[in-house]
Amino acid sequence: MTQRILVVDDDENTREALSNLLRAVGYEVDTSEDGPRALECLEAKRYDVLVTDQVMGEMTGLELIERSRERRADQRCIVISGLAAPPAAESARVPWLRKPLDVDLLLDALERT
Repeated sequence: MTQRILVVDDDENTREALSNLLRAVGYEVDTSEDGPRALECLEAKRYDVLVTDQVMGEMTGLELIERSRERRADQRCIVISGLAAPPAAESARVPWLRKPLDVDLLLDALERT
């Protein structure tokens, strides 16, 4: 069964590059440009993994993860960010990958997540 991934990033180029890469290796991918729209996607469909940027307009990636886990406690998540991981990421048990993104690290994180 193909895993379904939701990619959330406010940067269109990053969002599209990630989604194209993940589709090319066999994942089913939807995208969203921000947290509120991502929550709508998460309400409409079940995703195996949520891959989100940390710094976005209305809602950070960790806030999105917290809200998604209110709806589904076992939601698996990965954060991709240019920032160092804050302590909250560790307590939320979220893999944190630094930009510029190492594709092999992302694919490995998806396999482990």
